[in-house]
Amino acid sequence: TLSMGIEYHGQPDSLTNALEYSNIVFTTLFAIEMVCKIIVDGCLKYIKNAYNLFDGGIVIMSVIELQGQKNSGLSVLRTFRLLRVLKLVRFMPTLRRQLVRQNFSIYKIEKKEIRKID
Repeated sequence: TLSMGIEYHGQPDSLTNALEYSNIVFTTLFAIEMVCKIIVDGCLKYIKNAYNLFDGGIVIMSVIELQGQKNSGLSVLRTFRLLRVLKLVRFMPTLRRQLVRQNFSIYKIEKKEIRKID
């Protein structure tokens, strides 16, 4: 997530190269993780878990992106990888409560702004 979040327009070539290498490394690690899960759990058990399907889809899209040409438009698919962070919510109740509070606060602020416009 951090390596995808530090990209910006007009960044130096050295940063671009470092991010591309980290993209290859992380994609390889996640692909190895996916293959290991399939070997250990078996295909049927693997596809029964929605999180595994989500992760597998992200890994497959990432591998396709790596096989494609640079700047082919597939780099937009990288944003879907950020959604993997949401998986942490399942294991961290404190983070879940914080996100719920944040969403509630945003909703309240939005309602006040709509009333001001009317």
